[in-house]
Amino acid sequence: VNNAGTISSGSRALNIDGTGLVVNNTGSILGTGQQRNGTVYADSTAQDFVLNNDGIIDAVFDGAAFSVELSEAGNNFDINNTGTIQGRGTAAAGLTSAGDGIRFERTRVAGMLDGTTVGLFTGTVTNSGLIDSEGDSGTTAGIRFVNGVSFNGTIDNLAGGVISGVQNGLYFGNATPAGGGDFTGAVVNNAGTISSGSRALNIDGTGLVVNNTGSILGTGQQRNGTVYAD
Repeated sequence: VNNAGTISSGSRALNIDGTGLVVNNTGSILGTGQQRNGTVYADSTAQDFVLNNDGIIDAVFDGAAFSVELSEAGNNFDINNTGTIQGRGTAAAGLTSAGDGIRFERTRVAGMLDGTTVGLFTGTVTNSGLIDSEGDSGTTAGIRFVNGVSFNGTIDNLAGGVISGVQNGLYFGNATPAGGGDFTGAVVNNAGTISSGSRALNIDGTGLVVNNTGSILGTGQQRNGTVYAD
């Protein structure tokens, strides 16, 4: 899919299921109303796809710019951003309309992120653009791995890249009763900027490696640490 124009919806602009899709966006992928779990959304069947964004992915109203429902077995795909990925609104962190820039979540039960499911992401995120969240509640973030999600891949925030959020810049969550929260083998390489007015980098769970040659910055009064681990 080569988009130099506009793809939009009041509910979900781009839905990715299945395997192998490549999306090259140099235009705009926009929400025109409250987004249901992501302006760009991938479900647990989505594998081996590539999202290349050199344009704008913007929820505009309440919602995440990108959200994926990860399976327990794991999902592998790549996000390459040289443009803008923007989550919007101030919905509560547990809602499908929470305003994360990129949200890695797991299967919901009756619409809720309860403690009975887990998810795994094994791909990569490479950013030299802007990934941002307006969300100001709980665990919402520029990039968020919700509680119960594990990660075994790489985030490369290149020089000039910004990962930011009102509440959290980059958030790694805890295990739930079902498990998850395992970041063994996951690496964050930051040569750009990770920032937040509240907490720039939140580290929960086990095994994460962070290599910082750039800047991790507070842009407002920090709640218990610009980098915080519980």
